[in-house]
Amino acid sequence: WVNGRWTNLFTGAVIAILVLLSVVLTASVLYPDITGHTILVILGGGCAGLSLATRLAALGDRAPRTLVLERRAEYADDRTWCFWDDGTAPAARLARRRWTRMALGGPGQRFTIDCGATPYHMLQALPFYQDAADAVRLSRRVSLAQGAEVLDAPRREGTHWRIETG
Repeated sequence: WVNGRWTNLFTGAVIAILVLLSVVLTASVLYPDITGHTILVILGGGCAGLSLATRLAALGDRAPRTLVLERRAEYADDRTWCFWDDGTAPAARLARRRWTRMALGGPGQRFTIDCGATPYHMLQALPFYQDAADAVRLSRRVSLAQGAEVLDAPRREGTHWRIETG
């Protein structure tokens, strides 16, 4: 059994989101004195960046002041993501398609999979982007800057970091 390219890309994106959330959780445990002056910058407002931003926005006033820098001035319906949902995925309500059964096959083999308990969902980009951007707009602590291209690698200057954008 070999995963396809898109399955691997999707899995990589999920892992990236989990790592980002783990970093945020670790920081909140190790540094409980983080104040409202702390700023978290998320480089990239794609699937992973916006997923993290919406989770932070849901924290309300407990979220660190967060800025998402996104190179694109406008989002487009330029891709889809697919995932299995056990009933806990917030994006499932935005899914355009859902499958409870699927057939897989190869030379001389065919499998039918019943995934009724964990339906397979297809999510188009634009509804996801719009929903996430709306959630961020409602937040007093998280904001999205579209059309903000990062020009150089972030660099440390004393106790702060400098991120040049254009």
